[in-house]
Amino acid sequence: MSNFINAAFNGVRPNGTITRFELRQHYEQHSLAIVDMTVPNVLLRTTGGALYPEMTSVQLRWGRSASEQSMFYGYVNHPEVLTDSSGNPTVRYLCLGTSLRMNGTQPRSWTKISPSFLAVEIARKYRLRALLHRSRRTLTSFTITTETDFQALKRLAAETGYRLWIDGGTVYFIDPNVLLTGAATSFVPQYPNVVEFTITPGTLCLASAV
Repeated sequence: MSNFINAAFNGVRPNGTITRFELRQHYEQHSLAIVDMTVPNVLLRTTGGALYPEMTSVQLRWGRSASEQSMFYGYVNHPEVLTDSSGNPTVRYLCLGTSLRMNGTQPRSWTKISPSFLAVEIARKYRLRALLHRSRRTLTSFTITTETDFQALKRLAAETGYRLWIDGGTVYFIDPNVLLTGAATSFVPQYPNVVEFTITPGTLCLASAV
């Protein structure tokens, strides 16, 4: 567990104390942050007084010291109120990374476009930068119908052999073959401040870092 964790919801420090923080990340998956907070009962009895609604922006700063820290940016997916055997409440926020905004659907299509340029086009729609390896392949066409933009990016990565990673304000669309040869390794996101790493099985995310 990290030595410190600071949170801001819509840019404001929440009324509560964080008792647990877990971050799960994996290629082709939304980043998931789980934040447990103890909140005064008087706030829970107030209508919406302690619960931040879905899509509230979240900023988490965590690490071991001021010089060794990491950031998580995302949105509240949903809150839950948990109680222990004594009836003491804890608010649990399940927060997804900035890729949550890509869960909308907008049918559209492209012709004669490279996979890397297509990744840039989708990232630009959400005002995210794209950090990628350029593809020399040209797609005859690529169509989004009922998929979300996030699902479309996952399909694009699967069809082209690339890896997709979205963290903070950046969409990574990288060629693992280039990384294996040692070139452009700076494109791989690094998290040197993770102090514990475990593999957690599941369908949403596989990697769990605390």
